[in-house]
Amino acid sequence: RSRDTTTGEEVKAITSEGDLIFKGDGSLYITSDDTAIKSKTNLTVESGTFTLLTDGDGLRSNETLTINGGNITINSKEGIESTQVTINNGTINILSVDDGINASNKSDTKEPFIEINGGNIEIQMGPGDTDAIDSNGDLTINGGKIVINATFAFDFAGKAELNGGEVYVNREKISEITNSMDEKR
Repeated sequence: RSRDTTTGEEVKAITSEGDLIFKGDGSLYITSDDTAIKSKTNLTVESGTFTLLTDGDGLRSNETLTINGGNITINSKEGIESTQVTINNGTINILSVDDGINASNKSDTKEPFIEINGGNIEIQMGPGDTDAIDSNGDLTINGGKIVINATFAFDFAGKAELNGGEVYVNREKISEITNSMDEKR
């Protein structure tokens, strides 16, 4: 059960067959045993405050998931998942027991990638074979501040580039992205 603080209505989860865009100053609080917010195509967060407590995914879409702003708190099995994930701005706090941010192949027309251009992102991972940022394609960080506390910080199938921003893994600032898959072997 959850409550949309803008309307006062109870919301179990939000699912859309088409594109889903959130913008405005409202707040949304969702507690769910499934995915909290899901689009079968594209999901965009422009602004707003989100608290998502779920046994499934926090934010999920099949094609693209773009975050341009907002204040997002996710406590979930998997935090953010889509084929293509782009984060341009916003404050994002994820506590997850699977992947924090995941680009997996859910589309017939798009290749997976994660691109982070800005924002303040904090990812806390539970124990086990979990990845804070997991891309089944490329991973690019161009800006923002990212703080990761995890056994495995990055997992990627393509190439990884750290072009800018500040990235901390387990309290240490890093200057390059290393693949956790190498550590798991």
